[in-house]
Amino acid sequence: MSSQSKPGSFVKAVLLALFFALPPAAAKAIVLDVFKTSGDGASLITPISTITTIDTAESAADHYDFYSWSGHPTGVPLGPNVANVWVHQDLDDPGIFGIGFLFGQDAPARTPANRAAPNFRIVDSESDPAVVVSDDPREAVETPPGSNAFVGDYRYRDNTDGIMVGNISGGFTFIVDSVDFGSIRKWFAASGDGSHVELELGEEYRITPPGGSPSEVSVTIAEPGAFALFGLGLAGIGFARRKRSVWKRPGMGRRFAVTSPLWNARCYRGFPVQES
Repeated sequence: MSSQSKPGSFVKAVLLALFFALPPAAAKAIVLDVFKTSGDGASLITPISTITTIDTAESAADHYDFYSWSGHPTGVPLGPNVANVWVHQDLDDPGIFGIGFLFGQDAPARTPANRAAPNFRIVDSESDPAVVVSDDPREAVETPPGSNAFVGDYRYRDNTDGIMVGNISGGFTFIVDSVDFGSIRKWFAASGDGSHVELELGEEYRITPPGGSPSEVSVTIAEPGAFALFGLGLAGIGFARRKRSVWKRPGMGRRFAVTSPLWNARCYRGFPVQES
């Protein structure tokens, strides 16, 4: 991540104030800056590209369009081995945004079984963000609660898996780290004008309205007591190793197997479980 000093926030605040002062009829898609903040070319000063908001006269939840165990957002380049992130603006309530994240595509695309682990966070929103749609419960856990920082663990097959976070406003920064996307081959920041930006798998990105640099905070937040628990865990590992060394006898040993099957429990809204 670049260590250069970030410009003052005054210009950004003025630009945002001018836009949000427009009457609803004059509201237009916002051009958002996309910053790569890990790996080669990382910078908090110079964006790698831009995208525009996907604007529709509906809420963020309605734009996600969840049915048949899948999301069907318009303007997003879905695919069975594709991940997408996008920013939606409600034309009936300009200046209110939703940020969507989606893996895979609905049948008959035959999205393969996969497990993906993104971390993402929303900072500097003037309103309090809220999860408005989630394909499955507890796949993106706000850690710690109330922080707007999420640790994701998505497991799916055949259909999509994802989330929509709404009620975002002001000079927000959206941070997303593609920790491990499994079998995903392409990852896009979807753009309302169709100029989708392909992102690098395994890297971190930040998306923000124009006029300044994104927030420098980390994408994840350590929970209170986490380091103490980590220390206890290390002590436990050491004790277990000592215990095994005491009881091990020549010619004897044990083999342990741990399995973690993929599963695809269905939506929290009460849809039945889909078997495929």
